[in-house]
Amino acid sequence: MKLVRDRIGDIPWPDEDNKRHLGWVAPDSPEYRERLRLKLFEEVGELADADRYGDPGAVLDEAVDVYEVLRALLVANGVCPPVEVANGRTPPRRVDEVLYQAAHVKLAHRGGFFQGRTYDGPVRTDHPAAGTPCANGVYAHGPHTWLEPATRECPGWPVKP
Repeated sequence: MKLVRDRIGDIPWPDEDNKRHLGWVAPDSPEYRERLRLKLFEEVGELADADRYGDPGAVLDEAVDVYEVLRALLVANGVCPPVEVANGRTPPRRVDEVLYQAAHVKLAHRGGFFQGRTYDGPVRTDHPAAGTPCANGVYAHGPHTWLEPATRECPGWPVKP
C-alpha cells in the first residue's frame, strides 16, 4: 500500500475496477507519517530520474509532488496547523508561508545550492548527511562519530531512520 493524492479517485482510470483498492489512513496516525516518509523517498527518486533525463516538464511535475509531500509532512509534524481541504481547493497559504520563510532564513545564513559548493571531508554520523541511503538501502546514524569520505557512500550499518 502506498500513499496517493487525495483526489486520485475522482480522476477517470483506464480500469475503473482498480479504484476498489483505494482506501484511507488516518492523518494523525503513525502509519500515515510512515507512508509520508516512504512517499517522500519515492517522489525524490522520481525527481532525480527526471533530472537525469533532462526533461524540464517532468522535473517540474516531480518537484511539485515532492513539494506536496513536504507540505503534508509539515502539517503531520505540527509545524503548521492542520488544514481543511474542501472541494479539492489547496490548503491555506499558511503552510507555504512557513516553508518559504524558513527557507529564506536558512538561505540568508548558509546560502543555497545554486553555486556548486562541495565538501569531501568527514561527516558526523549524527549529521543528516550521514543518513543518506547507499545503493543497498543501508543508513548510517550514530552518536558523534565520523564517517570518512571513502565509507560515507555505504557505511554498512543496518540502522534505518
